[in-house]
Amino acid sequence: MSLFKISRSIILCLLAFSFNVLADPIETPQLTLTRTVADGLELKGVLSKNIYRRYTKSVPYSVEIPYQETITRVVNETYYTMDRVCRVIKKKQICNMERVAHIRRVTKTETVTRLRTKIVCCRTESFVAFDHQEVLPVKLLYPANTQLQNNETETVRIELTGSEFEPDVKTSFLAQLFPYIVKSKGMDQGVFTIEVIEAVP
Repeated sequence: MSLFKISRSIILCLLAFSFNVLADPIETPQLTLTRTVADGLELKGVLSKNIYRRYTKSVPYSVEIPYQETITRVVNETYYTMDRVCRVIKKKQICNMERVAHIRRVTKTETVTRLRTKIVCCRTESFVAFDHQEVLPVKLLYPANTQLQNNETETVRIELTGSEFEPDVKTSFLAQLFPYIVKSKGMDQGVFTIEVIEAVP
């Protein structure tokens, strides 16, 4: 398997991974709503949550396979001989047999172990990927005696909880002019409806 083919496979995998990541839609599992006089006694919002699934698939993978290769190279080699060496010491020549180093160029052949990459098939891998998005319209119903006036505002936070098949919404009143409590909540014609009432002191 050539380096070009391996690199091409890696690039395709990275592109596929990037596409999956970028394709995931933006989710809104929590939302802060502001109630004004224009909303009357009804406040609406839409919560959403991405649902992911675990999949398995067979994918090719690479392995490193060792192989032997014989190479030839030229190197410097040191060898020694016993030579007659003469020196002048105090105007007198003195000769002795000495071990003398020499360098010569030699050709050496050796066997080395190398690795080559091979793509083989296949092994099972699991991965998590986006499946779909759960979308839940939410409606809050306020009692008639809590109508806002002029520039009055109230703030409430709604949060998607529960499961996809049994959704629930947590309600937190952040800024309120009346002491609210949740009277009832549940699905009503495809809309999660929350009825709030004024708490009795």
